[in-house]
Amino acid sequence: MVRGLLANQHGRVNLPPARRRQLQELGLRALIKRRFGPVVAEGARSVRFAGGAAIAATAEDELAIGAVFADSPAGLGAAIDLAHREGATHLYFFSELNTPAIARRAAEFSLAVSVVDPDGDFQTLEPEAPEPEQPIPGRLLPAARRLAGAGLDVEWEHGVLSGEWLGLEVARATPDPSSDEGFVIHVGVGKHDREATTVMFPNGVPDSFLDQTVATVRELRRADAPTHPANQLAPERWLRAILRHRPGLLGLTDLRSGPSPEPRLDLRKRSIAPAWSSGGDGPPLVVACSVGVDPDLVAQAADARLQAPGWVGFVPGAGGPRLQIVVPAGDDHPMVRRLATLLREPAEVVTVPADWRHLGE
Repeated sequence: MVRGLLANQHGRVNLPPARRRQLQELGLRALIKRRFGPVVAEGARSVRFAGGAAIAATAEDELAIGAVFADSPAGLGAAIDLAHREGATHLYFFSELNTPAIARRAAEFSLAVSVVDPDGDFQTLEPEAPEPEQPIPGRLLPAARRLAGAGLDVEWEHGVLSGEWLGLEVARATPDPSSDEGFVIHVGVGKHDREATTVMFPNGVPDSFLDQTVATVRELRRADAPTHPANQLAPERWLRAILRHRPGLLGLTDLRSGPSPEPRLDLRKRSIAPAWSSGGDGPPLVVACSVGVDPDLVAQAADARLQAPGWVGFVPGAGGPRLQIVVPAGDDHPMVRRLATLLREPAEVVTVPADWRHLGE
């Protein structure tokens, strides 16, 4: 219904932002009218929302509701913050790309949120449990040792074994039955670099080339290096790498990487970098690293907590790992702090110095 409604109004044509917002609000009002009746729809007021359109209304015995049509599911956090500030007790969240995973994130907040199925007639999506992370296959363990031998941090995430330098992927290993070793290592920063290297070395990348690539990335990914893609990509993973090697900066004795809530298909895409800690004398701790102001940060961090080892299926209110959100000073936007308190199990927001890159020196 949601997807079809907007498609019928403007198809897939790129529209000016103001026109798109107008059509999104018209769609919202039509949907609210179908659900709550014409009186509620006509009495709804427009609310400014940067990532789409929003309206607020009163229905069903003075129940304050908010409805947001976001440009993407990443607008969930900002929508919840808006509904909270507008005094809504229930949020209806619309996006053409809503999924059960988005419903899972929404369920982590104390505000009642209905994530609406884009293909249904005002039907809501049920939360989908996260998939537990599987261990590294035995056939890839030699590859992990080879990457570690090159001085890289070995990461296993969503079925991908990679070697990173300060959070930037330099190489990855994949199973290859035709290889004598049973795996092949692809070297390069990003998909296109790896493909080019594979063409250069069809019989496998020599250790010398891997070492050379690592040395190049090490020179570029420094706090005082000139601006280069190698020191601009995946800053949240750079921050996590520093904290992993220096957990004492957070008052911890141990910290290990965890998988991001969803696979990273684009190094330029904003995300979080989770990590787990035994918590020392306290309960287990989930750390979610982020750089920059990200409205989706808290929702992603809450999702990462659900996927912490040993806590898959974590039920809010029943005890479980603490959640700590770590950002550079200045990136702890008031919205981030508000959303952290709106979780059913609130998170703590911690800052590191604004020049955090120098902490790794």
